[in-house]
Amino acid sequence: MTHDDVRHRLLHVEAADPGCDACLARLDVWADGVASGLPGEVAEPTVAAHLRSCAACSEDAEGLLALVTPEAPDS
Repeated sequence: MTHDDVRHRLLHVEAADPGCDACLARLDVWADGVASGLPGEVAEPTVAAHLRSCAACSEDAEGLLALVTPEAPDS
């Protein structure tokens, strides 16, 4: 059994999940991609994997996405 297998079994973390530090380092790339219309999985797959299991990073991602997403014009 590999280290990733043990981590997944004990922590229920996806093997593609790089952890908080690596996620935060690439969060801007994910947010820019999502803001431009890409699904999160396409924009930055490892970040998307981490966001599924980390509430703290998901909160940061939502805030960053709100900053980089253009506002719709008022109707």
